[in-house]
Amino acid sequence: MASEIRLMEPRLLYNLMNRVQGAERRPVYMQHNFLVILDARDSSAKYEKHHIRGAIKPKNGIEVPQTINVASIRYCVVYDSESTTILPNTDAYALAEELAKVRGDPVYILKGGIARFSREYLYLGSESRVLYTPRELEGLQMWPLDMYDYLLFAGLYDDQWSNAGLASDMSLRAVLLLEEEDSKATAMEFTGASKENVLKVKIPSNETTSLLGKMQSVVEFIDSYVKQNLRVLLLARRGVGMIDMAVFVMAFLISKDYRLKDAHEHVVSSCDPVLRPGRQALEDLAAFARQVPNHPERDTAAESGAELVLPL
Repeated sequence: MASEIRLMEPRLLYNLMNRVQGAERRPVYMQHNFLVILDARDSSAKYEKHHIRGAIKPKNGIEVPQTINVASIRYCVVYDSESTTILPNTDAYALAEELAKVRGDPVYILKGGIARFSREYLYLGSESRVLYTPRELEGLQMWPLDMYDYLLFAGLYDDQWSNAGLASDMSLRAVLLLEEEDSKATAMEFTGASKENVLKVKIPSNETTSLLGKMQSVVEFIDSYVKQNLRVLLLARRGVGMIDMAVFVMAFLISKDYRLKDAHEHVVSSCDPVLRPGRQALEDLAAFARQVPNHPERDTAAESGAELVLPL
């Protein structure tokens, strides 16, 4: 029985390509059998001119290299020029249909094809290089994760600060920097945005201190740009700052009427699954939800927060 064919939003593929793990911050997509991206366009010339980074061009349109075990790949993503629906008679569907015959997990068609992916993430959708050595793959630039509607991104200062072209490549208009209150490290500087577009927030160095008092100002700063369709980047250092960054993203989502559970699942699925806020953070988020006018969980947020604490 053939597996299911589904659409995948560009944001999800982008995040899969940029998810890292471990102390060495190795790209997750380099793990054996994690992700394969296949270019289904009808011309090899199009692939050679530009393609999504890491994508493979099957021979004769449907012949995947034997070195790739399609049946065991966790995420198998197919794209063509601009398919937006799952319909026969498209290049993406023809390849996806063949792959579905040998897979148990779904085959994904990239919604909007390379046209939309390149529009949102030009720095990953306009690749012309075909082959990389393993060492070159390890050294590829990892980009901040897309946390909301192609407008709110989150990354690590440790990973991204050295990328001088980050602000221009991503069309960033504002940056929010999270710094631990007792950190002895040199204050973080980000030269890709003017000073008036950079907000520095001091955060506690442990997970048991409340962040509730900082949530409203952080959310207002982010929303002042997002509502103008301008991109904002959150940056933090490794450790506690990473979890606090996830908490502030959840607070922003709650301000957009996400339920607490949905905001939690959205953040965990978008980034490293181990970035799970602790009990104090969830209690803060439940309290914040009660402060949001007309929030769907305004009267039940406390109970929702308590439910979320247990599985973590």
